[in-house]
Amino acid sequence: MMIKSTNTILLTIMTVLTANLKAQNVPNPDFELKVGCPFTLHGVYYGYVTSWSSPTEGSSDYFNTCGFMPPIVTPYSGTGFVGSLAETSGNRDSKEYVMSMLSAPLVAGVTYTVSYYVAEAFFSNPGMGTFEDLPIAERGYLGLCFSTVAPTTANITEWPNDFGSIRDDFAPTGRVYIPADHPAYTSRNSWVPVTLQYTATGGEQYMTVGQFREGISSAVWSAYFFYDGFSNLSVVQPAATPAVTTGCPANTYNLQSAVTSTTPSGAELRFFNNSEHTGSQLTPAQVAAAAPGTYYAFYYYTASATYSAATAITVADGNCCPAGDVAPVIQ
Repeated sequence: MMIKSTNTILLTIMTVLTANLKAQNVPNPDFELKVGCPFTLHGVYYGYVTSWSSPTEGSSDYFNTCGFMPPIVTPYSGTGFVGSLAETSGNRDSKEYVMSMLSAPLVAGVTYTVSYYVAEAFFSNPGMGTFEDLPIAERGYLGLCFSTVAPTTANITEWPNDFGSIRDDFAPTGRVYIPADHPAYTSRNSWVPVTLQYTATGGEQYMTVGQFREGISSAVWSAYFFYDGFSNLSVVQPAATPAVTTGCPANTYNLQSAVTSTTPSGAELRFFNNSEHTGSQLTPAQVAAAAPGTYYAFYYYTASATYSAATAITVADGNCCPAGDVAPVIQ
């Protein structure tokens, strides 16, 4: 970091393995693997942390309890974490980023889920600087950029005069942002969970973290975020109520009613009698009137002809009286 600031973002990417789609691993997700203990700022830029880098001239930072640490903020987990500048005092278009290469390219048309934590820097320290809330107009651009190639200084606004923003024309469809009203922007030195979804166009293997609002800041102070605890990118699967009961008098259940998530764009919701989606999928009539038993919901991604992981739904017998019967009197 050239300008001193403090903010904390932690990425936790939930791992879901599917029958056809594998989770994309984020290397060194908790920033525990290192070349050496950081002794000052700019640790990512100087190459102290394994498998992560500063793709532009912005000198992102590595912190570890074995060496250099910021005030107030501690790792979300383990001993290490990273941080980068989101905007700079003096109205300069200056930002910093951290980047990693995924274990495999993302698959076109498939929706992945990403979870993580954010802690905004909110303090003044002689060694780092003064950091306050990101201006309201500049919120809603903090997040991730997935790309087929790594961004370089050729993709920033200020080069060669400064370490600027990644321009809007770099991987414009590969970006996913934390909503502007999310508490991450005002977490003030505390870790806050974030969950985002991204639908791949195909081939993306680089994940860049930072503030993707191109342009100068309206603030006269600086803003900064720390990142920690990444896990894997996982394929979105249906969310559902795991146990339901049949209704009377039909003694059946509509499986669609158990699903609580919204089907991603480019996907279909399908049901099977087994967790491997073998054989025929349930017909609409079977889905609408499922007898007691266990069923499995999947998202089928049409562009790649692949399935998500299975979500089990168990339908219990509602013990309905047969039509015409009278329930026994309770004594």
